[in-house]
Amino acid sequence: MHLYRGTQSYQRPAKQSKIASQRQYRVKEGDGFQELKDVIRSVTGETPQTRRETLKKGRLVLKQVLLA
Repeated sequence: MHLYRGTQSYQRPAKQSKIASQRQYRVKEGDGFQELKDVIRSVTGETPQTRRETLKKGRLVLKQVLLA
């Protein structure tokens, strides 16, 4: 029984840590998308509305830069 309790209490911080890590990842991901949108806006004058549009437009801008 004692080992079970120790294992159970050990798992809780790991789960909380995972939740915090996921939250931090989502914030960083959102910041990255916003930064990419800003670059696209400064290069093309367009502002993508969705993440999919942001990625597609980013790919096109990158291709143009690489081919120039």
